[in-house]
Amino acid sequence: MKFLIISKNKHLTPPEVVPGLIDATLAWARKYQGQIEQIWAVAGQQAGGGIADVESLEELDTILAELPLGPFSETEVYPLVDLDVSLQHQKESLHTIGARG
Repeated sequence: MKFLIISKNKHLTPPEVVPGLIDATLAWARKYQGQIEQIWAVAGQQAGGGIADVESLEELDTILAELPLGPFSETEVYPLVDLDVSLQHQKESLHTIGARG
């Protein structure tokens, strides 16, 4: 299962803990490099994101629970679906709705 994760700093991070949080976040990214396919920072913002590829929601929850900047951030998670599959489902749904009408 793939998920798009977007995390934005929403709470004041005490300046004295920022260097440690940066180091911890780099270590977190290395730890989960097998489950996080892509990871990036947003230019000019205290924000970032990535695409997690996990076997379960519990695995995703573990990854997010260990995010060092998590307590200072607002994190959004979106499930991702293959475009061809999603469009086919939409097409079938429209066909079904049309058949009922």
